[in-house]
Amino acid sequence: MKPVTNPPIQHIIRTICARAGLPHLAVYTTESSDYNGFAAGPYIGRSLIALTSETLKLPHDALAGVIAHEAVHVKKRDVLTAQLLQFAFIMVISSIIAGVYEAAAHWLETHRAATFLIGWTLIVLLYPAFRSWLVQWMEVRADHLGATLLDGGNDQMANALAILSKNQDQAIEQAHSYHIDAKEKDDEEEDAFAEDGSFTFEREDWFSRFSKFQLSPHPPMYWRIHSLRTTETGWSTQKLRLWWRDCWRESLPDFVKEWLHI
Repeated sequence: MKPVTNPPIQHIIRTICARAGLPHLAVYTTESSDYNGFAAGPYIGRSLIALTSETLKLPHDALAGVIAHEAVHVKKRDVLTAQLLQFAFIMVISSIIAGVYEAAAHWLETHRAATFLIGWTLIVLLYPAFRSWLVQWMEVRADHLGATLLDGGNDQMANALAILSKNQDQAIEQAHSYHIDAKEKDDEEEDAFAEDGSFTFEREDWFSRFSKFQLSPHPPMYWRIHSLRTTETGWSTQKLRLWWRDCWRESLPDFVKEWLHI
């Protein structure tokens, strides 16, 4: 990795980091054909943001959204928090398994199939689900708090996510992952953010929604963009409750929601 040296991009970095209260945050670039960025480091003084070389080619307003999102991860010490909470979860599950085995050793020895099923459920199913919910909460918070660092607020962050995802889809030739309806624009318009939304992400099928809400580190892109475009700029417990509600409601098939009237 090497430091970002492009003057206009350096200006974007300085502006966003100053607003986030991270004036000395280092931002590096790494050669890659992927569109991606990530925060690394256990705490603010030892943290950095890494952006791929392709990400640096995004329109500057979109790039600012990516940097703002990652700056929030650094500010909130999300890398360290996620590691500690995942370790604590594993210790709790291990303690439960050990306690159950000690209390019912004879029964478990004579019911090995049930023992295997219980252990498999706790370790193989609960841990990925817990990790998904934990990281998704941090991702949603980074979207909305990151928007407060941008001149365009939620609209700019929503469009940044749309453009980032559009480029990711094109790069990996998986346009079926997200259904994108792009309006035709000339070259100048494609480099700008339109208030009416240059890209519209359609709601995905039930299985895709379920797998992404329950097992993926990121909520579905259509939901992230929708949550930004339909709420005010900022973060609150109300937005946390909105994500938690939709995490379950959007994981249900449509006919079940109609039957339950939700």
